Amino acid sequence: MMHIVLDGFIKIYEEIAGKTFSKSYLPKEWVLFGSNSYPSSGSPLAGDAAAGRRIRLYGLNNGDAFSPGSIAGKLQVVHHEFTHILNQLVAMPTDFESISKRDYSATWSNLSRDSTHTLGFVTSYASGSAGEDFAETVSYLLINGQPWYDYWAKTSTPEGGANLIAKEQSAISYFQTGFGIDFKLLQKPMETYLKYIV
Repeated sequence: MMHIVLDGFIKIYEEIAGKTFSKSYLPKEWVLFGSNSYPSSGSPLAGDAAAGRRIRLYGLNNGDAFSPGSIAGKLQVVHHEFTHILNQLVAMPTDFESISKRDYSATWSNLSRDSTHTLGFVTSYASGSAGEDFAETVSYLLINGQPWYDYWAKTSTPEGGANLIAKEQSAISYFQTGFGIDFKLLQKPMETYLKYIV
């Protein structure tokens, strides 16, 4: 798992954002759990971030934990949680929060992926709050890639597609203005790594 984190996360940020950024902001503590974590909501957690410096990953003893598809899924969790850490350093853009403000739902787990797709979310989980929406959007742009995201926006409703495009632009601006990172450049080594490993 830590080789995956090194190659699919740490080295990618070092290459694009530089070693100073990486040493300053990348998590210093990693905690790996063989079993899943079950919060009171009942839905298992794949990972979480704490104190702006620690990422915990769960379910590594599952039989398929390191199959090609699962590796991409684990990296999606890593990049999602790191986005939360970045949001503690530089607040999420207010323009992002306003895009889907009326569509966030505390009962997101009861919503289908199709129904949230039509509203402009990458996953049902993203429809739970603006913070989760931002982290999911960033991680899906990195792990699923730009062609997938463009198709996801194109196959949504006109309003949903417009929301997805607006969220992408807000995320790109956030990385550039907040950290001096060209998000499009960040996507390229991620795509190369996933082609090699998956």
